Amino acid sequence: MAADSTTGLPLKPSSGLAGLIDARVNRTLLAPRPLSAEAARLHGELRVVDLHADFLLWNRGAWEFSSRGHLDRQRLHQGNVAIQVCAAVTGVPATALLGARRHPDRWDTIDLLGRLQGWPRQTRSSRLARALYQAEKLKAIIAAAGDSPIPLKLITSCRDIDEVLDCRSQGEALIGVILALEGAHALEGNPANIQPLFQAGYRILGLTHFMDNAMAGAAEGKTGHGLTPAGQTLVQQAQELGMLLDLAHASEETIEDLLGMTSRPVMASHGGVRATSDSPRNLGPAQVAAIGRTEGVVGIGLFARALGGQSLTLVSRAMDYVATRAGLEHVALGSDFDGFVSTVVDSAGLPRITQALLRHLEGREAEPSFASKKAIAGIMGENVLRVLRQTLPGE
Repeated sequence: MAADSTTGLPLKPSSGLAGLIDARVNRTLLAPRPLSAEAARLHGELRVVDLHADFLLWNRGAWEFSSRGHLDRQRLHQGNVAIQVCAAVTGVPATALLGARRHPDRWDTIDLLGRLQGWPRQTRSSRLARALYQAEKLKAIIAAAGDSPIPLKLITSCRDIDEVLDCRSQGEALIGVILALEGAHALEGNPANIQPLFQAGYRILGLTHFMDNAMAGAAEGKTGHGLTPAGQTLVQQAQELGMLLDLAHASEETIEDLLGMTSRPVMASHGGVRATSDSPRNLGPAQVAAIGRTEGVVGIGLFARALGGQSLTLVSRAMDYVATRAGLEHVALGSDFDGFVSTVVDSAGLPRITQALLRHLEGREAEPSFASKKAIAGIMGENVLRVLRQTLPGE
């Protein structure tokens, strides 16, 4: 596999079995369709932020156009994405891919995927090394974009956010990228490991993924316990550094424990609500309201388990439910692009989410403030921008 001459990291698409897996599991369900003039005009005015994508799992090139998966620079640009959160997955048990509902921390598929794609040897035994490698891979991708028409910028502070948005307001196609950890498994049981991860550029910390870890219990973990003493220490350290905490995949006890010890905004980046899809990892009404009370956001995913089906109507319905329970300012987009899921649209298709929201809000018996373009702007990005500015370091 060809590599960047400076970093040695693979920047060209992987082939063979890894490429076949990528093409098979990261599919787009709905074919492109024309937009209404109103939806196209409105979406072009938005500052779109997507809270979750697992692109870094795949060696799919330096974010050049790809026929595989859900995103690349060209499709992000077509979808008018201003900021994309890229998560580092460091461990997934095979049971999660086989449809089980309770997962032990065994039979790690990320080790296999990394081997198939030529990841460094140290990533085979260390989840911390996997996270650090994915951060370096993203930086190599950003460097490779260079002076291209669609450049990228790693966001680590509020100042970076302002730079990206200022450039875009002047007509530049700059896209900001934020690094997130999907699960505290990457800390390998030591809260102090948050320091090298923060230094590597991570600014969002997901406490769990499919399985429990030494810091917190997962919604689909074997026990689903809450925050451990080490987890409480981690939460304190992460917030002192200026990291946004993510409750996606967290157990009910973990959610309750975290909300009981923080006064800062938190989020659930990519999932759904049990009112529309009764999945163990989706949020109940009390949890949605509680996240809203922190001034945080709930990101709605674009995949079947989050939505209860596979349609744009279900996306707007789930977002509407969060707005009803927590308030309009607490709804967000959290696609889960490239996350071993089929999504209703890819990143180029995000204008269709805006169109679905327009149709939903215009047909809903609601207060006039709800059925507004300002509300859609909040859902598609402004709500997340507020939370990021409240949590990330200033500079």
